[in-house]
Amino acid sequence: MGKLPEDVRGALYLSYEDLPSNLKQCFLYCSLFPEDYEFARGELVKYWAAEGFAETQKDSFLEPADECFEELVRRHLIYKEEGGYYKEGGYYKMHDLLRSLAQFLSRDESFCGEAQELTTVSATTKLRRLTLIPQPFRLALTPQPLLSQRSLRTLLLRGSYSLGSNVFVGFPLLRVLSLANSGIENIPDAVGNLIHLRLLDLSYTRISSLPESIRNLTNLQVLDLAYCESLRSLPKGITRLCNLRIIEVEATDLTFVPSGMGRLERLNHFNGFVVGGEQGCSLEDLSPLEQLRALEILNLKEAAVARMGRHVLRSKRHLKELKLGCTKPGEEWEDPPDEYSEGEIRRIQDVVEELAPPPCLENLKIEGYFGRQFPSWMMSPSLGSLLPHLTSLTLHLCRNVVQLPPLRLLPELRRLTIDYAEAVVSFGSEVYGSGSTPLLFPKLESIDLHGMPNLQEWSFCREEEITVFPNLVELHVYGCPSAQD
Repeated sequence: MGKLPEDVRGALYLSYEDLPSNLKQCFLYCSLFPEDYEFARGELVKYWAAEGFAETQKDSFLEPADECFEELVRRHLIYKEEGGYYKEGGYYKMHDLLRSLAQFLSRDESFCGEAQELTTVSATTKLRRLTLIPQPFRLALTPQPLLSQRSLRTLLLRGSYSLGSNVFVGFPLLRVLSLANSGIENIPDAVGNLIHLRLLDLSYTRISSLPESIRNLTNLQVLDLAYCESLRSLPKGITRLCNLRIIEVEATDLTFVPSGMGRLERLNHFNGFVVGGEQGCSLEDLSPLEQLRALEILNLKEAAVARMGRHVLRSKRHLKELKLGCTKPGEEWEDPPDEYSEGEIRRIQDVVEELAPPPCLENLKIEGYFGRQFPSWMMSPSLGSLLPHLTSLTLHLCRNVVQLPPLRLLPELRRLTIDYAEAVVSFGSEVYGSGSTPLLFPKLESIDLHGMPNLQEWSFCREEEITVFPNLVELHVYGCPSAQD
């Protein structure tokens, strides 16, 4: 302890020393983030899981790492702040002194700073993890001194760096590579040389495709292509990455995902499963993916009614989050509901009817649905037993639907958002339902209703012996000019 900087001696160091070995690794990893960096919980957990700090299980990739995160929060080594960029779930930070401690303890293996500061690192130092933070002007990375660090296991580039192919050939031992928000536009075939890679983050870049050589990354567990707005296609070789646990392709311009995705039986998260296309997937491709925890399906208007019936999703006993998008990203705003034919309306109703989720579901979002009525599994008087664990429900741009589900039957519902349900005229008895229960919506904390120009009735249950919304904290009603109480 005598070598420690004076400001991190004592209790701070003892808090670190008290950690088990895997939590020490997780703590030190936080030194890779800049001072005052705000990170989402899921971001850090994915890095830890890919690094192997938490022993992943056969059917569970993120949960062990998430438990490590929770323990660091419990020990006040990471703290949560509400709001900020990650408004829904809050964001997390590490106190400056704790970050200084982590940097000091990992100084021989980790580096976080600007590119020119690498010249201060001794030539004999073999870094294992490195973060380059943004600079005021775009920087072209040269082979030295970066490429002298051939022992790197983790490389995180923050900001608009201009990259050549060197980054894909100079670090043969890489396990984690994040080029998110970088200036990269093309991924060379050399990416296939990174055979030890477990996490590849290309989110928020301008890439339009990936090379077929990605099929060589057989150890890859996380592929993040979210918000690559120019991305048009995925290579067929992606279906050979049998160790993939997470695919993020939401908010891209994909027209299809290649057929054969059902081979990726270890997938836990698939955000951006686009249905349709001559070379694309059908809903049946989801059937073998029994380990899914989170799933986003897009372009359901092009889907055929699943031959597997309700077993496509109903049998997925781990599924917690589900988004059903009836169009491709952005199209839900383009097509007015009256432009769909009767045949298209009947088909989307039939397709969604067969996508009844499992009872373990906690978060459901339906977006761009242009059917005239919700599926029977949502309108059922047994809704509470069909979805007993649902805590969050979002109905976005369901423009043709007239009647809302009997939402009061959902015993665990905490957050309700309904927006642009333009045909709905009432939030009343159909929502409250009938029955003798003395307590309605016992756990609901937040209601958000907006963009509902025909909503005329917003009524509370008037019976004196019945309590409604006992835990309501937030109520937002706007864009509903006809609403009356």
